[in-house]
Amino acid sequence: QLDMESINVEQLLACLAPKVKDMISGVLQSHLTFSGAGTEWPKLRNALIVDGTYGLHDGRISNTPVTVAVAKLLELDELNNMSFEDLDGSLHIIKGQVALKTRMTGKDVNAQAKGTVGLDGKLDLPFSLRFSPELSEKLKKRVSVAKYLMDEKGEAEIRLKLAGTVTRPYPSIDTKGVQEQVKDTFRKKAIKEIGKVLSGEKKDKEKDKDAKTDVANELIKGIFGQ
Repeated sequence: QLDMESINVEQLLACLAPKVKDMISGVLQSHLTFSGAGTEWPKLRNALIVDGTYGLHDGRISNTPVTVAVAKLLELDELNNMSFEDLDGSLHIIKGQVALKTRMTGKDVNAQAKGTVGLDGKLDLPFSLRFSPELSEKLKKRVSVAKYLMDEKGEAEIRLKLAGTVTRPYPSIDTKGVQEQVKDTFRKKAIKEIGKVLSGEKKDKEKDKDAKTDVANELIKGIFGQ
């Protein structure tokens, strides 16, 4: 069992992984239980079993291969230098695979991820990003579908997938996930418009009501293909 409390992650990485010590900062706490057998990494990698939780607070992530790749994909330089309040989650390692569930909250970007990272570095990690209204406006200018992913607060959320490896990641937009988001957006708009028609919220007589009905019908056709 290994417990860490209020550890400066930069100092820890300076000892364990000097090449990435400047990429991640914050105060780390974790609770891990582990078991395994073997002295050589190939054997230990497949025998290692770890369960635990972790939290990193008041930190920053910058210039990692993942943030560089995602920032390039979405054309948002801000994603390559993100400060956060909390980054926490849980992990389970078995047979060389890390089942990871994590969440990050910050001023400009919130993130959630759930997937696997191989101890050999391979990535299979669906994740989503939610942007502040300011970054959402920038995203709209760079990713055409983003305007359909905005909520009433003006915040855009986009679903992505991360493949490749930790050193050569390949992020892409989760097409199926985004399609579901867009359909949900139109569905909500249709329900809202239908509700206005039924309640007579806008009283511009029959002409305006007919126009509303037409809008609702068009939205429904777009959703259900009818």
